Amino acid sequence: MAERSAHRTTSCKKCNTVMRPSKAIAQTFVGGAPDFIDDTHSSTFSAGGPGELIDCLKCPKCGWSMTVTKRQTGNSLTISAFWLGALVGLSFCPQLHAKTINIHAGGFLVSESKKINQIGDEHVRLMGICISSCTMWLGVKNVCIGKYSVFGFHGAVNTKGPNAGKPSSKIVNDFFSSHFPPNIRKKFNEAWSKSLKLTWVTASELKELEPRLEYCK
Repeated sequence: MAERSAHRTTSCKKCNTVMRPSKAIAQTFVGGAPDFIDDTHSSTFSAGGPGELIDCLKCPKCGWSMTVTKRQTGNSLTISAFWLGALVGLSFCPQLHAKTINIHAGGFLVSESKKINQIGDEHVRLMGICISSCTMWLGVKNVCIGKYSVFGFHGAVNTKGPNAGKPSSKIVNDFFSSHFPPNIRKKFNEAWSKSLKLTWVTASELKELEPRLEYCK
């Protein structure tokens, strides 16, 4: 990441608006299963965990952000610049009792479904990186998505037994997609479920596909 110095006022590289100090959730990673039986450590890591709260400068107009690293450099700050749009900074939540998901790397479909069934009328905010089973929350009654959030879709995969790592049956994929809104369900069944590789979809692309989705305020 390129580093540059910034004085008290820093303008957004996207829209030239003066940026303001804020907070953001940075990506963390977790280790999976060992590669070999006699390994005592994880070798394959994937996005997951609670994330890390970090300082940033955030544009109040378009949401573009920079991480901030304070150093003793006179009256300036040294800033590592990179786009944090998908890892949206923490902001005031207008909905009371809202469940906010910043980074969710997925999990077991049945477990996620149980959590969703318990949510009731609570508001759900999908604000960052939402992968795999996390996308099931898109079908919740009172859901909204962050303007800079991204979503990763893939077909259901077997996690146990001799077929572990291979595509699951149509029944499992139908259960997966039953949690999606109609247009997303149709796209998933026709295309995204056919591959175990992630298909990345931006918030704007998802909203174009499913107009009923609303951006979080």
